[in-house]
Amino acid sequence: MLRPPNPKGPKAKAPKVDDRRSKAKAALMEALEEEQESSEDEEFDPEAFFAASGGQGIFRAHVMRKERVDLNINVRFRTTGPLVHQAELINLSKDGLCLKTKELYKEDTVLKVEIPLPHTSELFSIQVKVIWSQRMDPDAERDEKTGAIHTGTQFMPMSLAKQSVINTFIQQRRDEIIMAKIGLDKFSDSAPVAGID
Repeated sequence: MLRPPNPKGPKAKAPKVDDRRSKAKAALMEALEEEQESSEDEEFDPEAFFAASGGQGIFRAHVMRKERVDLNINVRFRTTGPLVHQAELINLSKDGLCLKTKELYKEDTVLKVEIPLPHTSELFSIQVKVIWSQRMDPDAERDEKTGAIHTGTQFMPMSLAKQSVINTFIQQRRDEIIMAKIGLDKFSDSAPVAGID
């Protein structure tokens, strides 16, 4: 027995499906707009962060990132001429480094820095661009010969091999800091295991 076609068949359901699709699309667009607005509100402002933390003068914030490690390593560097300068490497990150220098350097000055690699006698050479340079003791501005000068730099474009050396250097230094904090010498001690005497 044949049944007559249902007037409320597939064609009758189509408007409901279209309504659901349009509502879902509208909800998705609304969620995307809200996410974009909230990410704009939460952007990090290094200048505001530095000002809130008590920064003074024209010092530009050298934003702390978790991949930055503090160091106290003597390095040498050159500017455009053959003269070699001495400095102290204060910290290193994946993006740049901070040096304690004897003189102020202009923004965008290119330096060729030679860093001694740990546990070897090799020097690692890298080019950096000065981002900021400032005398850290405001009272020392009267006397040019006193006061520490910190110079923040950014790495110039480099090969993946050089970036790998920097990443390894940072990781080794991080490991050394962690080992020192838990009281282990990484070459002789081992970590205690609970329950084993």
